[in-house]
Amino acid sequence: MRIGARIVKTALAVMFALYLGEWWVPGSGAIAGVTAALSVQPSLQRSWKNFLDLLQANLMGAVLAVAAALLFGTEPFVIALVVILVIALGLQLRLESGISLALVAAIFIMDSPTDNFLETAAERLFLILVGVFSSIFVNMVFLPPQHETRLLQALQETTEAILVLLRVVMENDMRSNAFRARSNELEKQLSELDRLYCFFQEDQVSRLRHRYTKQRRLVLYKNMIESCRIAFNLLRAAERHVPDIAHRTPDLARLMDEQFAAMAAYHEKILLKLTGVVRSHYPHKIPVSVQRGSHRLLHEAINRYRNTAVQEEGQAARQLFLLLGLLLEYAERLDHVDRLIDRYLTHAKETPATK
Repeated sequence: MRIGARIVKTALAVMFALYLGEWWVPGSGAIAGVTAALSVQPSLQRSWKNFLDLLQANLMGAVLAVAAALLFGTEPFVIALVVILVIALGLQLRLESGISLALVAAIFIMDSPTDNFLETAAERLFLILVGVFSSIFVNMVFLPPQHETRLLQALQETTEAILVLLRVVMENDMRSNAFRARSNELEKQLSELDRLYCFFQEDQVSRLRHRYTKQRRLVLYKNMIESCRIAFNLLRAAERHVPDIAHRTPDLARLMDEQFAAMAAYHEKILLKLTGVVRSHYPHKIPVSVQRGSHRLLHEAINRYRNTAVQEEGQAARQLFLLLGLLLEYAERLDHVDRLIDRYLTHAKETPATK
């Protein structure tokens, strides 16, 4: 069982909300605790945006609840009608993130005792706001989100997993059921990379120089993620077509295997350069093994299928040129990423890993 920072922050937010709620309104702190548990967000930017949505949604739910209670009472069917109104109005006002807490506010308010109804309703609305403020305070002060660190770590792990699997697939030594399982895992890891990238993108930076540096790192990470995605597409295509290509054209399969190895080594070197392990070089130069391997493989493939006697092997040609296209796209993307990293590290005083 893994307990992450968000779980700890949720617990802290609930604790603070309960203490504050019991201090302000003894016996009703649970309302603030429930609100705090539902309000914790994964990034500071989302916390502030969520706060504005929650504030509007809670006020809307409170007004509808008080009006309905004063006009029609607090019977269960009246509460059900208010729930419908809160959801419909929240969707209309595009306050989707605050609808759940607006419902909590409306139900808690309408469940207030009939004696001193307005006073009790105001206290419960105040407790809900206490829970929201507690979640924002904890998110800002305790364990601020380190989205870039998590993104870089996830990027390394995903890239290494894809490259290892590429080597196994090229050796034609992978079981299909095991490949499908690992492929599904890698697909989830790529989705997690996109999620972490969005969180890092949302983080606010106060100083102009830091904002400019962050924008350059965002470009780097976006291209690195795209490189991972292209490598993953290449992996899937290789698993489907490499066995047939190796059976029909073993010489081309050998050249392709060498190019795969060169590309994997190039990708690993780029990762090490990004983390500060390998030096950057400016002006940028693509590795000779990658450049020559691409030209040689493309030249051999074209010469082979230029022969009219071989043109009948249409399926084999499509498989080969599909993999060649992905390989060339992969090489071009890696060259672009490597160039960006060289330019960035030449002018930056620190790497993303040591910032």
